[in-house]
Amino acid sequence: MGWLDRFVLYLIALALAVAVALFAWRDSGEQVSAESIRQAIEGALAALGETVKSDVEALISAHDAETKTALSGVNATVAKTIADSLDGVEGRIADAVVEKLVKGVYGGCTATLPDECPPPSCSPSDCPIHHLEVESRHTLLYENARLIEEKVTIDSLGVKLARRHIKRLELLTNALQPCHRADAPVVFRVTGYSSTAEFRSEPSGEPLPHSDRLNLETANLRARIVGEYLKSLGFTEKTKQWSSADDMQRPYRDDAQPGMAQQALNRTVFLDIESAGACDLGP
Repeated sequence: MGWLDRFVLYLIALALAVAVALFAWRDSGEQVSAESIRQAIEGALAALGETVKSDVEALISAHDAETKTALSGVNATVAKTIADSLDGVEGRIADAVVEKLVKGVYGGCTATLPDECPPPSCSPSDCPIHHLEVESRHTLLYENARLIEEKVTIDSLGVKLARRHIKRLELLTNALQPCHRADAPVVFRVTGYSSTAEFRSEPSGEPLPHSDRLNLETANLRARIVGEYLKSLGFTEKTKQWSSADDMQRPYRDDAQPGMAQQALNRTVFLDIESAGACDLGP
């Protein structure tokens, strides 16, 4: 480890010690003792590896005078200034966010002249700014689809649910199961996709002339299998089935470099939660 690396680690340990001292001062209202600062430095060193620890300890020992001089500058006035500047920062950030939301609800316009902004679409008492529309989307990624006797089937690798897909679906459906009720069902929108990669025959590796059709079948089968899984658990599902290869609107462009890794972005199924049932916040 070079001198510069050791010096950086020394600064990190020192910064941790000062941070602990400042927050301890803020909580107790008293000046922090040198012993407390030494304990803070030892605690910071304990988090480092043994080799790094010994290097930093040696460096601190060699520069003990400089360390004491630096720490002496952190007096109560400086500490109070820092503490006061941080106090209430959460509230100031929240106020700024709410202000932005309100401006968005009322047309996103800040007037500098009278009647410069269009009238708001609703009054302050009627605008539901406490309900934000958040689209909840979950993604299942697939490997490249494999053909079975030059056909895409529900048993094809890259089409059927893999163990990782089932685990992800279990986590999601277990969380939403208490929200699903007869009068307030959980509703999923399921959309499948495929890449633009050409299918190839085995064992020659020649491109198949009907790859577009196979990609369409792959996308629709991926979505159908996921939709049937959700339906088997009692959820309401709306599964998209593309009518043609030209109809499929892929989420990403993957034809710039055929065969490259970005094609994996389109080997996917999107699950959009249209309604969280009884867990929805409401309109």
